[in-house]
Amino acid sequence: MVHWRIVRAGGLHTQRQHAKVNVEHRKHHRVSVDLPVEITAKTSDTRVPGLASDLSLGGMFVRTAQPQPFGAQVVVHATLTPKKTPFQLAAVVRWTREDGMGLQFLPLGAHETHAIMELTDQLHEQSRE
Repeated sequence: MVHWRIVRAGGLHTQRQHAKVNVEHRKHHRVSVDLPVEITAKTSDTRVPGLASDLSLGGMFVRTAQPQPFGAQVVVHATLTPKKTPFQLAAVVRWTREDGMGLQFLPLGAHETHAIMELTDQLHEQSRE
């Protein structure tokens, strides 16, 4: 995509053409998933069903009919391993839209970090085949 911008150079205004480049600013690669999850707000025990559709070591996008508000602290209840071990992942809502919310994980323990890395690495390799 090409955009034009006005640049002041030596007292004259000229137009310069520059290409807009999409740069990925994420620290961790992300993978597409279809992972059933349940979300609880930090202030509630009510579990709200959702489907994680995007996962990385930094967070996930959860499709849900009941997204929490921006800034809310939540717990994601998910099974990340073939052993069906349940995990509880603390997170904060970073953005919302009608069909879900973007979550950033709060500091994770070693087991949670390892499980997410194993799953994302496996899915990343499968997507490259």
